[in-house]
Amino acid sequence: MAAINTLRTDSTAAAVTLGGVTLYAEQFSVQVQRKTVQQTLCDGTQRVTLLGELPCTLTLSGRAVPDDGTSLPGSLRALLSGDAAFAFAFRGMEFQDMRITALSCSAEPQHHEAAVSLTLLGTLKGADSA
Repeated sequence: MAAINTLRTDSTAAAVTLGGVTLYAEQFSVQVQRKTVQQTLCDGTQRVTLLGELPCTLTLSGRAVPDDGTSLPGSLRALLSGDAAFAFAFRGMEFQDMRITALSCSAEPQHHEAAVSLTLLGTLKGADSA
């Protein structure tokens, strides 16, 4: 008999599926920056030049279960070690070319769900128009 993985979430958790893992994110942070150069001109005034946008950093924290009943740490490790890029919508934002750069996972052995924190690096679509 196959195990059915279910996860209790509150109404504020938003689901994000990355490969074979669905994360119900209860907390998140997004950071988008632009590179700048500050120059001193001949008259002593300062001039700031805006350069290109740096990659977006997204950190998601919540609870997760593997979609196929496999080991969650193993599924997350496979996502981290692979070169897969993900595109997804989250809380009204569109993310593209997101790659996992860090992860943290803690769980009790008898439970299929785990507390997970993921950091991804990529592009926030339309960030320059916001």
